[in-house]
Amino acid sequence: MTKAFQVTVRRFIAAAIYSSFWTIWLLPSILYRPLSLIIGSLGYYTMRLSRCRVITNLAIAFGSTKSAAWQRRTCRRLFCEIVHNAIEMIALGKTTGQNITEKVVVNGEEILSEALKVNRGVVAVCAHLGNFPAMQIKLLNLGFPMNVIIRNATNTYLNNLWDKMMKKAGMRYIFKANLARAIEESRKSLARGECLCIYLDQHAGNGVKVPFFGHGVMVPVGASVLARKYRTPVVGIFTFRRPEGNHQVVIEGPYQLQRTDDPESDVKVNTALFISRVEKYVREHPEQWFSWLHRRFR
Repeated sequence: MTKAFQVTVRRFIAAAIYSSFWTIWLLPSILYRPLSLIIGSLGYYTMRLSRCRVITNLAIAFGSTKSAAWQRRTCRRLFCEIVHNAIEMIALGKTTGQNITEKVVVNGEEILSEALKVNRGVVAVCAHLGNFPAMQIKLLNLGFPMNVIIRNATNTYLNNLWDKMMKKAGMRYIFKANLARAIEESRKSLARGECLCIYLDQHAGNGVKVPFFGHGVMVPVGASVLARKYRTPVVGIFTFRRPEGNHQVVIEGPYQLQRTDDPESDVKVNTALFISRVEKYVREHPEQWFSWLHRRFR
């Protein structure tokens, strides 16, 4: 695929998403769910490579404990959930109708409040589960100082669009593209006493191998390294959509971390703890974990 063709495709995708903004803004929120079922199902049947990757990951993770029919059904639900979350985020700025953050219920606010009182910032272990951007905005609206480390999308136009949407909501991000700068910005964020959200549920070639669904996977070490270096409390923040349509945010911890004279051992043990908490929530809500779309098991 030539570079010119790639640019054309990315521009087309961005243009399609931009145009969808106006369509979604005109729709009442009662139509979001039916629309997501239609578009998500269409994506499930037409995006063969993505569908196969999700089903392959599900088969590796759950093995013979789940049937092939369950795997296909879960995959289709995932596609629909991704569309539903995207529609909710696009509609975030509507001046009429229901704001997505009104549908977010938080359990464990006091845990995060107490952790922030240590005055060394807080590292938050997160996953690409449920409507995680809505989770961040909800916590920001509750008065928590939030910052998030994210990976740049390959589509520059979508990066710019996402950046504009989140800045309008008041969110701030640290991009991973420049690692040295990301590390320095993370240090400053913790020094300011902020809650720094780190998503560690995708493959990291420079991470550590720890168990996940019974398989060794490479997991990013940023959360463990920062927590150890700056003696920062670590909490888990996870979200998922409940059957009635509301979003549940769970804040847990602070986690009891291993702190010894062996930094490598500490990082590996603590990273294994963090990914085990991610696994717990993914097992409970597999149809809402976006990272099935990635090559998580290598």
